[in-house]
Amino acid sequence: MSLPSAATPPDHRSAEIRMLAGLGACLHPACVIRIEYASAPDPRRPCWSPWGAARVHDGDLEALFGAIDACRARHPDQQIRLRVDDLRWHSALALVVYRPRPRIPA
Repeated sequence: MSLPSAATPPDHRSAEIRMLAGLGACLHPACVIRIEYASAPDPRRPCWSPWGAARVHDGDLEALFGAIDACRARHPDQQIRLRVDDLRWHSALALVVYRPRPRIPA
């Protein structure tokens, strides 16, 4: 997933790209990033599976976007969540970065 430019036509992912690019401004080397996926997450119990290993943010947003895209390609029918733990401020953020479109029966 690449960052949008003036020549990039708007598509269904442009809002997602802008949101992730804005998130990049908040990340720093004390952030631990995890990509997780789940078929039907339940807010009362954690049922997310990890995609790859957790990693410390190194400033490479293209690698982060690529990992999200790889998870989406492998699990196109599942939700994908980005979880960020900020060790400097002892805080955490989790946001769903992909929700599959519901299938319409034929």
